[in-house]
Amino acid sequence: MRKYFRAAEIIETLHVSADLIESLEHESLIGSVMRGNEKLFPLREVDRIRVVHILIGEMGVNLAGVEVALHMRAQIIALKVEAARTELPATPFSKISTGRNRGRIALSG
Repeated sequence: MRKYFRAAEIIETLHVSADLIESLEHESLIGSVMRGNEKLFPLREVDRIRVVHILIGEMGVNLAGVEVALHMRAQIIALKVEAARTELPATPFSKISTGRNRGRIALSG
């Protein structure tokens, strides 16, 4: 799997504008790396552009809202990674009772 992509590839694949990518870079919402004379975007940043495109285009979120959503998304991903690393359950619910207490949720302690 490729790790870096040119802006032209992102524009064609995600159907976004060069202006959007430049705006996201200007607002420090995405970053790029230089390889020789070529600006490349890591796969992680391409995914952020994809999410931004959905937030703006399909959900009507403004740039300030995009920043908040990306920050929250990054926190959720970090928590999931940490939970997987420490083998903690992903939710505070250990199981749903099916016996006499049907419908009640048992919390792990």
